[in-house]
Amino acid sequence: MSAQINRLTPHLLTRGQIAACVAADLEDDWLVNLGIGMPTLIPEYVPPARDVMFHSENGIIGMGPPPAPGEEDQDLISAGKGLVTLIPGGAYVNHTDSFAIARGGRLDCAVLGAFQVAANGDLCNWRLPNQTSGSVGGAMDIAVGAKRVFVTMSHTTREGDAKIVAERTYPLTAGGVVTKIYTDMAVIAVTPDGLVLEAIAPGLTADDVQAATGAPLDSANVGLARRMHDERAGFDLDGAAGRRHGAAAQVAEINFRRVGMAVVRAHLARFPAGHGEIAFGHRAENFLDVVLGVELLLVGKTEGIHRLIS
Repeated sequence: MSAQINRLTPHLLTRGQIAACVAADLEDDWLVNLGIGMPTLIPEYVPPARDVMFHSENGIIGMGPPPAPGEEDQDLISAGKGLVTLIPGGAYVNHTDSFAIARGGRLDCAVLGAFQVAANGDLCNWRLPNQTSGSVGGAMDIAVGAKRVFVTMSHTTREGDAKIVAERTYPLTAGGVVTKIYTDMAVIAVTPDGLVLEAIAPGLTADDVQAATGAPLDSANVGLARRMHDERAGFDLDGAAGRRHGAAAQVAEINFRRVGMAVVRAHLARFPAGHGEIAFGHRAENFLDVVLGVELLLVGKTEGIHRLIS
């Protein structure tokens, strides 16, 4: 297996190229949670015209790319403790609000790393089998609550063992949640009918990817899928780093309304249908700037008045 790894290494995608592949698949108006590690690179590669808002579980809505040299703010960090920026209209919220968004099904997508993914979409990303300790953190809530889960990871371990397998052997984070896998070799969709090979790194073949995968792959339409994917990505995978968008070019005009409403809707989801409405005579869709100093009161038929944000 080591000889096979050495032969393929020159053709493997970089971490930045993997992030660019994910960025190409994120859609307008999505609220996307970014896990630690490779997912934090994604904001740098989102086309400037695409309106995607990023969420970090430690309490950022509207997270931007890493800061330029000399512009670091030591108080602005992601869940992985990496330095980030805040886009115009972005906001800090407390952990309660952040996880209300995740648990309330308000995340359009979550991009997470993984140690292992099974063919049925089982996600394993919090502990290796030989470890005696570990912490699942917020990954379980986010993976279960998000509408889609994209995984970024290397295709194999350092020893060459497959990380995409027929059945999981690692401790489970969440069952059947992964919808797409992005590796240094390929882009693979998880479907009810099995794993579908959508794109292959330049210089590799479908057979190369299958040999490094521990589950069957449907590669019947990979040629068309790859061309479509590369067009969406808008960059040349054969290049050293793809088309990289700097922080200034990436920053989108995300207004206060969208940031605030993400929190409002998450809180409204806590209450049974018909049990909550915004006070002050405003309806939810007209309520602005709720996370930026405006006090929100939720009045329920049986719950009384709940002070949610101050």
